[in-house]
Amino acid sequence: MLASNLGKPDDHIRIIVCMMLQVVIGFVLHMFLRGSLERYLFNIVVGVSLQVYMFRWEVFHIFLMGYATYAIMMIAPRAD
Repeated sequence: MLASNLGKPDDHIRIIVCMMLQVVIGFVLHMFLRGSLERYLFNIVVGVSLQVYMFRWEVFHIFLMGYATYAIMMIAPRAD
């Protein structure tokens, strides 16, 4: 809706919103969450949320490929 009112593609609006949110998120991290478990949990939740907002549900294909690669690296024998 916002994109059609501005005459811009939807993905352009999403990336601008994500960039503006990163400033606010950085401020929250700097002021309130310093070196704690809550900081890491906040980073995970907000990071995944921003990825899903920006790339929609296609982002889970990338997560799946990353986890599959990690599993292969853990299972495969190490070269000496």
